[in-house]
Amino acid sequence: MDASAKNSMIPFYAGILSLKPEEKAVLLRRLGAKALRASDEEKFAFARAAIACGAVGMAAEAVQGIENVPELVTAFLEDSVALPDSGENGVLKISDCSSEMDPDPARIMVDGICSCCSAPVKLDILSPRIGRSGFLCPHCLAALEIDVDEIRPYLEEAFSSHMKELENRLRRRQLSSRDCVHLVQLADAVSPWLLVRFGVMRSERIGHFALNTEKYLSERAAGITNPDTFDFLGDNHPVSNRFMSRMWQRVVRYSPVASVIAPMLAPDSPYNTEKDLRGNNGRDEHMLFHRAAPELSFTEREKEMALNELERMGIGQDAQYICLNVRDGAYLKSHLKHRDWSYHDFRDSDIETYEDVALALAEKGMFVLRMGAKTSSRFEVDHPRIIDYSNLYRSEFMDVFLCATCKFMISTGTGIDGIAFIFRRPVLYVNYAQAGAVVDWEPRSVTMFKRFFWKDSGRELSLKELFSCGVSRVGHKEELDVLGVALKDNSPYELKMAGLEMNDLVEMDFKVPLTDVQREANTIVRPNGNMLGRLSGQYLQTVMLSPGSDNLKSSGKVDL
Repeated sequence: MDASAKNSMIPFYAGILSLKPEEKAVLLRRLGAKALRASDEEKFAFARAAIACGAVGMAAEAVQGIENVPELVTAFLEDSVALPDSGENGVLKISDCSSEMDPDPARIMVDGICSCCSAPVKLDILSPRIGRSGFLCPHCLAALEIDVDEIRPYLEEAFSSHMKELENRLRRRQLSSRDCVHLVQLADAVSPWLLVRFGVMRSERIGHFALNTEKYLSERAAGITNPDTFDFLGDNHPVSNRFMSRMWQRVVRYSPVASVIAPMLAPDSPYNTEKDLRGNNGRDEHMLFHRAAPELSFTEREKEMALNELERMGIGQDAQYICLNVRDGAYLKSHLKHRDWSYHDFRDSDIETYEDVALALAEKGMFVLRMGAKTSSRFEVDHPRIIDYSNLYRSEFMDVFLCATCKFMISTGTGIDGIAFIFRRPVLYVNYAQAGAVVDWEPRSVTMFKRFFWKDSGRELSLKELFSCGVSRVGHKEELDVLGVALKDNSPYELKMAGLEMNDLVEMDFKVPLTDVQREANTIVRPNGNMLGRLSGQYLQTVMLSPGSDNLKSSGKVDL
């Protein structure tokens, strides 16, 4: 075909790949009838367009009886089931892209130029392809790929706009199961160029809401997980802290539609964020938190609001404060009523035993704020710098701000300490009952376990026994009964000394080397050496009386 004839055919076939299936069928029949009466060159041009549309039978009919059929066309006609490789590969250089994402019709149209023949091509990338991501040029039958970097911005904009429309339907209670299925089908269709995923943040539990989401973002930033996925995240319900939800919405691609879609997907679906967002209970196993800045930050207006609240509580702008967080089970019983949480009761402790540590720290000029969204009893201590914030001033906004800006937190491991961690605040764990879940990934964490005793003899377990007999893995109080082990809370004196020890460590920015006994204890807690935190020196001094021994022994019998 000479150049003029070829150019005359270009407008005729340029957009044939963009047609809907029924439109292709009608047009090909019409063009086929015309091609049978046309010149050989036009028949060859039609054959190429028909092959590009998968209509190999029409192409064969168009060139039937013609001698010297181009080798390229002949190669495709030899196999009417699977299109063979044309032998020529090129790139579709995109000039424009538009989308219609609703089911009828669902189209993502791409206009571009074939890098092999320079002819204009218009195609719908949701139409059938060669392999996962290839298309045939209807002019030269070159196998065309679309550059990921070129098409990605168009696809991101298309999915973002479509999600907004689905959110409107969800608000109007018009979101259908067909909409949801179609959305996942769209995600599958564009996956060669953009991996769209859907997930649900663990917002029903404040600790997981904080730690799991921070872990998800920090691992993406570090390249441990794929940073190029285009993720939409929603909340789980009930939301434990609505202000934190608003903060996360500033740094993730938030959509309530994701909360509907994600539960429909299998946990291992490539379009589900389950593994990245909900895995490993939020533990910073790659130890990233202390090496990077927090993902969240407060606006200037929020900082001003917080200063006003602090002033209302009698706390000056430059005052230091410590958050005291003691688990008593009241929160779960009121917040997640559908489940019996009593199996966690072995993690509780009595708030009254914390009076001495609160007074000791208050006497050093710091405020001590008793935290908690819901508590079983008040914390009434006669000191102007000890405040029962939970019962007098508590708000979801200040929960986050106080934990994010405190000098350090004292916690029994109840979830809200996760906020302190994601804002890189030090945490002292006391009365810690689940020894195997010790925070090993944060160098500014200090832990004091509850004390464990054999019921039959009254002898206290050594640290080695604690980690060798299964007690460290206990998650239910009934498991302790099976093992024949009883618990005893840290005494008021132990709590006070651990609190003062923590204050000293913070004052010295943790530039205090571990003692020999702390190093030995860390090798017992984490034999693989993966232990950045430390056990309280007070705990090891009062409970493990043989610091130079191979076996950190117990202090002997006590009355239970």
